[in-house]
Amino acid sequence: MRDHVTFLPLVSQHVQENLLYCSIAGFAKTSPDERLFRSNVHSYEIFYVTEGKGKLFVESEPYVFTKGDLVLLNLQARHGYCADELEPYEFFYLNFQCHDMVQLPGSWLQQQNPVILQAEPGLIVPLFTKILAYIEQQLPGWEAQVSALIYFLLMQFYGFLFANAGRELPQPAWIALVKQWVEQHLERRMTVEELANIANISTYHFIREFKRHVHITPLEYVISRRVTRAKYLLMKSDQSIEQIGRLVGFPSQYSMIHNFKRLEGKTPSAFRKSIQGVEPGKS
Repeated sequence: MRDHVTFLPLVSQHVQENLLYCSIAGFAKTSPDERLFRSNVHSYEIFYVTEGKGKLFVESEPYVFTKGDLVLLNLQARHGYCADELEPYEFFYLNFQCHDMVQLPGSWLQQQNPVILQAEPGLIVPLFTKILAYIEQQLPGWEAQVSALIYFLLMQFYGFLFANAGRELPQPAWIALVKQWVEQHLERRMTVEELANIANISTYHFIREFKRHVHITPLEYVISRRVTRAKYLLMKSDQSIEQIGRLVGFPSQYSMIHNFKRLEGKTPSAFRKSIQGVEPGKS
């Protein structure tokens, strides 16, 4: 494999309207200072890490990936990639689109959080190699071949999620310790590094294992607990939205309203009115 290869296939209008189709594909070796941030790209990305490691950011939430990880990402969310300074990653990648994403199997394709799973290179590397070869040569029927291979890659994710649906892994003791500490210090500013220190494990291992057992990132867990505590205060007190936000640790009223609405589907004021019947104008 060459150090860096990128293909921008010429795709017919017929295929764009009827098949999954690849808009960019390639293989790259990143540098230690590799940084890429972007937003609102109307497609999806699948990439496979063949060496090294890095960090993926989606809506400012960090996700660590390493050798052997197969990643599915909705590019419409704000996202970015950073290579590890000591072990920059090497990876196959492809962006794909479809005339109607809703027709694709699995509602998880619509979510913002990435899906990350460990995959055997003996299965995944040949698939990416074939995709790049089909795009480069563009022999008759290559578009349908690439579409079929993208479907095959998607089925790896679908099978993984189906196999793990409803399965609860035994949680390490440090998870309960971290959760207890979060509950007792919600009003404080928290960092992932601080929570990893409480667990007494490395930050990399903490992020990976916490998400594996709790199913959300550590910072998203903290936000969810703050919103839950805020709901209780909205029901049981007459304090303002700004006061409650400070009590549960949100850095600003905007942050409180934004995260509350994101998780609950309504603003704190609307929630309070629906529960307490608070008159309009009271915050």
